[in-house]
Amino acid sequence: MRVTPTAALWAFVLAGCGFPGLSSEDLYGLSPSPRAWLSGIAMDRRSGAPLASVTIQVESSTTTSGGDGAFLLDRLKPGLVEGAGSKEGYYPASFELELRAGANRKDFALEPMSCGATGCAQNEVCHPETARCAVAAILTGGVVDACTGVALSARVTIAGASTCSRAIKPYFELRRLVAGGPHTLSAGKPGYRGYLTERSLAAGFNPHPLIELEPEGGCSSAPADVPCSCDDSGCQ
Repeated sequence: MRVTPTAALWAFVLAGCGFPGLSSEDLYGLSPSPRAWLSGIAMDRRSGAPLASVTIQVESSTTTSGGDGAFLLDRLKPGLVEGAGSKEGYYPASFELELRAGANRKDFALEPMSCGATGCAQNEVCHPETARCAVAAILTGGVVDACTGVALSARVTIAGASTCSRAIKPYFELRRLVAGGPHTLSAGKPGYRGYLTERSLAAGFNPHPLIELEPEGGCSSAPADVPCSCDDSGCQ
């Protein structure tokens, strides 16, 4: 029976004859069933930032990119192959590649979906500048009569969103706001002087100091209680 020298034996023989040592890629090419591997970086097409947790599939082999966007697929067959990268919130990217025995590289970028295509989670809001979902800001506070400290049912508005504070206890809450600013924060009620200030919002909860509304006629007057109404498109 004829014995075929292994790739490692060929490397030893060639080195003994004065030829330079063979690389791992050369050994892959000399082996009876050569194999290829594919490495690269997955990125965000808009920002160019590396993308973690991207699923990369080439033929029947699958892997996931790390925190730096890097991925590696090993033990692939050389030849023309089809592959794809996918991640939630991004459009999938497909590619075709001619793999050679040994090392191959393929970097690719995924296009992020707009808020309209993906929708946003309950605690997120669609950012008007980036069209990407971002953690929403929540503004909380209360409104009282500056003279008596009694809780008032007043209209509170910021960044196009409005609500009515509670008359039973001084509390209001505005949700799904876009972080940033400064925004104009206003509060008002018939019979009281309006409240106006500038307020920036951070992602997550933003407590606001108690808002005190002064009666238009001073503390000696007793404004008639007019219920707060909020029925426009920005009301919460």
